[in-house]
Amino acid sequence: MRSGRLSAREQPIAGSNGPRPNSSKGVPESGVRTVEVTNTPHDFAGLVTQLAKTAGWDISRLLFRGHPREEYQLLPGLYRRPWASMEADIYKEVRQRIPYAENRPQESSWEFLSRMQHHGIPTRLLDWTDSFAVALFFALRARHETPCVWVLDPIGLNREATGKAKLYDLPCPELPEYRSAFVDSHLWSHPLPITVRSSWSHDRIRSQRGYFTVHGNRNDALEKSCPAHVARIVIRPGGVTAAENFLKIAGVDEAAIFPDFDGVARWISWKYG
Repeated sequence: MRSGRLSAREQPIAGSNGPRPNSSKGVPESGVRTVEVTNTPHDFAGLVTQLAKTAGWDISRLLFRGHPREEYQLLPGLYRRPWASMEADIYKEVRQRIPYAENRPQESSWEFLSRMQHHGIPTRLLDWTDSFAVALFFALRARHETPCVWVLDPIGLNREATGKAKLYDLPCPELPEYRSAFVDSHLWSHPLPITVRSSWSHDRIRSQRGYFTVHGNRNDALEKSCPAHVARIVIRPGGVTAAENFLKIAGVDEAAIFPDFDGVARWISWKYG
């Protein structure tokens, strides 16, 4: 068996025009930090540790997001199509058409927005997790040729976006309610994305160990607006087997990620199909 080999090179993200003038400190001149996994077996823990060390990030605070294709941008659903101008209408109509939504007086508008997000309605939220294995699962799930895992330094991002090196728990007094910030009024004053931690009790948020970035009114992707705070790990075809073996060892599968009847049904179909 061949020993694992780390093929690491820093290169611009797909679609990038190269480095911007006065780009953020610590960003490679060629663009977003990119590490490629090319061989099996592979030490994923060591890879993430080395990436964090090179970037000067606290590994214990990193967040991850899996994409089935490396060219997919860190952009929330609301900005992937011309939906932003219809945001208030979308939110109000969802609340109107889901009868039980109005029967939860204790639920904040942020929590309701997170449920919209998890059911595929376009919002200004982007999902993240503190589990590399969970992110890797989503990257591999669609079985495309160039899956990748994005890595985020949430503390550095929030320091640049708000001036405070902290995570925000929504709802919180420092940030307005979603409805006040984007629907009824426009009280959101942060143009850059902000990382928030959810304290909500949805089964899927718990199982996926969920966080979000809340994107303001700038419609550029996170890797373009704040390149110093993200990196990506691209899984090349030669590294897919190592990634799948890693998930087996970690016990991350459909049933674990989606702890409901649908998730278990998909897992049973995969295991016995």
